[in-house]
Amino acid sequence: MKPLLILFCKPPIFGKVKTRLAKGIGAENALELYKILLDKTLTMASNGFWDLQIHLSEKAENPWLDHLDVSI
Repeated sequence: MKPLLILFCKPPIFGKVKTRLAKGIGAENALELYKILLDKTLTMASNGFWDLQIHLSEKAENPWLDHLDVSI
């Protein structure tokens, strides 16, 4: 049995992520940065070493998760 890794994250929604950073770089740039960081985290976390569960802070469409083999 593999260990379980549980990730809690926000879905990448404009104006709802990296809000403090967005004050300096703009909401669009903050969203793009968050997408890059989230994708890198999810890619690393889905390396097959453990079972991965992702818990979102709110409901959202998940096309950004389609390339991963994860439980949501």
